[in-house]
Amino acid sequence: MKLDCQTKRGQQYIARERTIAHWLSNRTGLPHIETPDPCGIDAIYGKDQQLWLVEIRCRLGLFLVGNKVFQKEKKLYHETILVTHEKIEKAQRAAKYMHGKYILMIQIGSGQILWWDLTDAQLHKKTTITQATCNGGKARRVNAFIPLSDATIHPGPVG
Repeated sequence: MKLDCQTKRGQQYIARERTIAHWLSNRTGLPHIETPDPCGIDAIYGKDQQLWLVEIRCRLGLFLVGNKVFQKEKKLYHETILVTHEKIEKAQRAAKYMHGKYILMIQIGSGQILWWDLTDAQLHKKTTITQATCNGGKARRVNAFIPLSDATIHPGPVG
């Protein structure tokens, strides 16, 4: 049985994540290493005692409209983005243990990158049913609701 990251669609998402990882390295001047798949952290950036653990996501069905995201297929607007709470907790613990930062980056369909420093974030959480993976399916899990109002928005890499 293939892991989601081993499917054609999963590989497309990983290629996009790698593009974003290199973009961030060029933008910040912080060298990075990519982690093996699957892993809760996609890249580790560091230089001169500055350390970032970065999770990179692609939500290509979302588009920024003012201070909300528009979910094209369901024609819904949202003021938050959902991410599995357990993943955030693990990454926060790892970042704190290493005296670094935990950064979440999500590229949306319009190409922009939404960026949050979640190192110390206390997020609202709730059990919801969401898409299980990039390949579809449904999953019931505890999700964190990350406010769009807390995001820094970047134009993102070209291409």
